[in-house]
Amino acid sequence: MKALFLPLIFLFFLNAAKAQCYDYQSSMQDLQTTLSESLKKMKKALKVDDYPKAQSLLDEVIVACENIQFSATEAKRFAEECSCPEGALYATSIYDSVFDAAELIKKAVDSGSFSQAVPLIEKAIETVCITTTTVNDGLVACP
Repeated sequence: MKALFLPLIFLFFLNAAKAQCYDYQSSMQDLQTTLSESLKKMKKALKVDDYPKAQSLLDEVIVACENIQFSATEAKRFAEECSCPEGALYATSIYDSVFDAAELIKKAVDSGSFSQAVPLIEKAIETVCITTTTVNDGLVACP
């Protein structure tokens, strides 16, 4: 009876770890979606003629960045729980990059003019594009 019981316990813990990796994957997919939406809004902000409209779009991006940072924190926790240090590193990198992009966007919103905001927005877009690659790589980190 003990011989049967031990493998069942092992399978239970193995399935629990797999569930956490599923949660990691889910968090990373959420990150990917929100990041893509944010990128579209930043590009749209560069094309509008009205600086207040651009500021409004960028305010939405700042909120999205906060959500992405939360999801990255969750992804890191899930990766650690399923013993996937590589996934935790990806999540940390994503968090840091999105923090940097959000700071650039905040400076663009506070810059006072569209001409001063444009280079900051462009740098944030570049950062988000690099982060998107990191998310794509991170999606395969914890199977």
